Amino acid sequence: MYDFLEKYVGCRWYSSDATVVPSKKSVTLPVVATSYSPKVKWREVYYYELCDPEIAAHLRLNGNMLLKGKIGDERHVIQGGNHADWGLWCHSLYDLVSPNLYSTHPEYFAEAKGQRVKPRPDGTQLCLTNPDLVPIATKSLRHLTQQTQRNVPVWGTPLAHYWSVSQMDGRGNCTCEKCLAADKYDGSPSGTMLKFVNQIADSFPDLKIATLAYTYTRKAPLHTKPAKNVVIQMCAIETAREGINFPIATSDMHAGFRRDLVDWGRISNEILVWDYEIQFQNLLAPFPNYATMQDNIRFYIANNVAAIFCQGNREKGGEFAELRGYLLAKLLWNPDCDVQKEMDDFIMGYYGKGGVYIKQYINEMELALAESGKRLSMDGEPEEHSDGFLSEKHMNSYRHLFDQAEKAVANDKIYLDRIRKERLGIMYAQVRLGYGSAAERSKLVEQICQIAKENDIWMFSEVETRKDQSGNRDMFFKRYHSAN
Repeated sequence: MYDFLEKYVGCRWYSSDATVVPSKKSVTLPVVATSYSPKVKWREVYYYELCDPEIAAHLRLNGNMLLKGKIGDERHVIQGGNHADWGLWCHSLYDLVSPNLYSTHPEYFAEAKGQRVKPRPDGTQLCLTNPDLVPIATKSLRHLTQQTQRNVPVWGTPLAHYWSVSQMDGRGNCTCEKCLAADKYDGSPSGTMLKFVNQIADSFPDLKIATLAYTYTRKAPLHTKPAKNVVIQMCAIETAREGINFPIATSDMHAGFRRDLVDWGRISNEILVWDYEIQFQNLLAPFPNYATMQDNIRFYIANNVAAIFCQGNREKGGEFAELRGYLLAKLLWNPDCDVQKEMDDFIMGYYGKGGVYIKQYINEMELALAESGKRLSMDGEPEEHSDGFLSEKHMNSYRHLFDQAEKAVANDKIYLDRIRKERLGIMYAQVRLGYGSAAERSKLVEQICQIAKENDIWMFSEVETRKDQSGNRDMFFKRYHSAN
């Protein structure tokens, strides 16, 4: 229905606070017979802005069921809720086998250097070849699957169909004699994990049991295959770290991930790819990664991927959060859409007459990044591109474009505020890179923090504990205002 309203009536849902519904006395429709089955069956774009059941439905996202929340007085963040149709989502082994069992059964937990390691939230795992663990985990999972979910939108379901039985974050896989032998047999610890998961999945034939292919389990096993109802959650984290602006399907730097995905695609009935779209360390900084979005999604689909989770910003705000969320939703619904046309439509609809200059800004950034040949990383810093797309020469051009954009909408506060929010990117980069006088940068810091406050933006990084202690708005002000 929403696809129909967009295509034939001209409705648009750019964000939760930007809806276009044309006022027409009549609408003339062509006589058409049409049907559509999305190539990506399960679609989630993880942005704070999209944690709203209405905008998620408008953009045909059938995975977004998490909730907007708040921590303290200032921090607006995804807080609570579930991924639609999912019970346990990932890193779930300790939900099924309690870490409290370590005191009485240390043999249930991973061995390292001949010693059983006390469990902690990340960097430790279970001893998956211990025969006692399958019945314990199965019993725990059976209890969890009987719980109904709350706050379910009309397009959701109260009983989850997908349940992840997957490794904890970090590494720490078991190196006991039995686990090492199992790892060696399959050429990867993923085989040991799959044998464990397959046994549990056998008790839940009507459910999908998912497990991660992540860090040490990313490589597909040589012999063990996923059971029919086992879903592989494959994380593309290395591609986002190594060079997110280079396409996965063709770039030499992504050959390892490409090989692993192809191998999993040959043996799996269903794969969910966990993709990454954001620069975690600097949520405000310019991050021109648009050019590879469509290519990567098409590559995933060509290799048996039926579900895609796009990791964005859990915090409110972030550079072009609304634009990225919108484009990703469009690509997940129709990977063959005209993505440039969709981008132009959003930019002109969301930024008004200033959109012409916003589009030019994005184009200039992408071209400058491509000409530099540098890699864009989700863990990167602006300083890495000071002689590339964030050089002082390019930054001067970007500022001029934003000046023109603001001038074009000077009499429309809604468009002006949206453009000023996006200007935070180059303002933040200028402060970080030390362009301009100390007085200019101090004034910029004040402006950045004021605009961020007006837009409820608290976190400037995914973590507050950066080495320079500038992870949130107050920290940034203290670090850079006093330094200037």
